[in-house]
Amino acid sequence: MTARIARGSARPARPKSRTPQRAVNTRRSKAKAPGLLESLGVPPRLVRRIGGALLLVCVFGVLIASAIVPLHLDWRQSFAPLPKLHRQLYWTYGGYIVLAITAFGLISLTCSRELASGTPLARALATYITIFWGIRLALQTVFDVKPHLTRWWLVVGYHTLTVLFLFFVGVFGWAAVV
Repeated sequence: MTARIARGSARPARPKSRTPQRAVNTRRSKAKAPGLLESLGVPPRLVRRIGGALLLVCVFGVLIASAIVPLHLDWRQSFAPLPKLHRQLYWTYGGYIVLAITAFGLISLTCSRELASGTPLARALATYITIFWGIRLALQTVFDVKPHLTRWWLVVGYHTLTVLFLFFVGVFGWAAVV
């Protein structure tokens, strides 16, 4: 291909490219103040990994508590009078909730950079997770659990779950708006 000379110029004109040019991000990046760990010299990647691991530990704590509920409330005996379809639905709903909670923890651990990026998808996912945990936190005030909190460790576990739900709402809510 030969270069064409532009009118009134001694320089050859640039040949037209057939490939589309990449969109240029014109938004200015906001300089963020370093967090406590970053100010101590801990690399941001390690901060994200530590945060993701902490979140994963909290999520698996919720899953352990979720596994205790059917045993402690004796679902098999309690649901025995119900029709088979109703029993199957309860177990299916429980399975989906466990799957969702597990996915939230694994996504938080493996995609922490993307979740913190502020992209529309990251904010949408963080908003969804915030709503999920917010509803669960609100249900803490609705459920009548007092007759079932018969041991000290059940009371401690119940209040720990409330704190964890509040923590999840705060963390993911922050990721949704920042």
